Amino acid sequence: VHVGNLVVEAKSTTKQSLSIKREVLNKVRHEAAGSGKIPLLSIEFTGDEPWVLIPYEFFKDLVRG
Repeated sequence: VHVGNLVVEAKSTTKQSLSIKREVLNKVRHEAAGSGKIPLLSIEFTGDEPWVLIPYEFFKDLVRG
């Protein structure tokens, strides 16, 4: 899903753990690179707030401001 300058892949579960395959990360990174956007993986355990994963290179930019 494209949202602003992000390409978002979302995963959720009702269980206590969630497995993420490298191919999911590669897919969202590839799609984002093709459109000049930031890849983001959102994970949510039902009933809790979502967490997001972004590549380290983009995290460094966020921290530096």
